[in-house]
Amino acid sequence: MKSKVLQYIPISAVVVIIFSLCSLQAQSVQPETSTVYNVDPGTKGNKIIIELSNTSKTTQAQNITVKLIKSSKQLKFNQEEQSIKQIIQNKGADAEFSFDIKVTAPANVKETVEFQITGDGINMTKSFILKYSAPKEFALYQNYPNPFNPATTIRYAIPEAGSVPVNLKIYDILGREVETLVNKDQKAGNYEVMFYAGKYASGMYIYRLTAGNFKSVKKMMLVK
Repeated sequence: MKSKVLQYIPISAVVVIIFSLCSLQAQSVQPETSTVYNVDPGTKGNKIIIELSNTSKTTQAQNITVKLIKSSKQLKFNQEEQSIKQIIQNKGADAEFSFDIKVTAPANVKETVEFQITGDGINMTKSFILKYSAPKEFALYQNYPNPFNPATTIRYAIPEAGSVPVNLKIYDILGREVETLVNKDQKAGNYEVMFYAGKYASGMYIYRLTAGNFKSVKKMMLVK
């Protein structure tokens, strides 16, 4: 089995299509079913490549279709179906699918992506198990958009496996508390919270994240 190092995640599989003169048959050669591929939330341009190989010495493979039949709301595939007109004898072809992962995909959760391969009497499936990686460290990111009016998004990361108390508050430039956006225990993962400032005056505001022993502060500008 060949392997490829792809952008962001090294997902690679070989689906071998075996053709005989007597009848057209298909056999799927896959990695161990227990193989789990770690993927990072928020990444774009990840790729799954399914390599199709015609091992027949005399017969061409015709009209092969590779179709995504099972996915997840955390994934956005740029293409869900590919057609290969023909694969000549002893040659191969790739079906490549690129996808983006939501930044808020739940950490340490496993999901299955499945493809169906059909054509010339062939009907098989190929599955991939993806696991969303947890953040490696605590982080509070700059809000976006910034400056903003009237709403902006604040993103932060929690790396620990167990729940930690998380508190996210907004203050005005004088240090007076304006609003509490988060005040609860949260598990590892990337989180996004919207701050709607329709009722507040223009100016500089401060947001402060406390998560366990981690503390971080950033500024943002409301312009009306």
